[in-house]
Amino acid sequence: YGPRAMAPLKIIRTLHGANYSTMAILRMLTRLDAGEKDVQRVIATPEADEDIVRAADRYITALTEADADAREMLLIIRRMVKASK
Repeated sequence: YGPRAMAPLKIIRTLHGANYSTMAILRMLTRLDAGEKDVQRVIATPEADEDIVRAADRYITALTEADADAREMLLIIRRMVKASK
């Protein structure tokens, strides 16, 4: 098999190792083949007819949201410290 055939297999192995569901992996590969570019949205957004969704299917989205929340908290803390001086 050449590099073009191996690329999807490497993606499948990586996502499976990160505990993404088989449906999330299939959804992402199908949409990538159709030209979709927003991988994060695709993998974290199950179709209405999908019966099995794992919490891991939203890892990227959850981490992005947690990062934004942490940054907002730092700004609030900095404002509070500045206001208390």
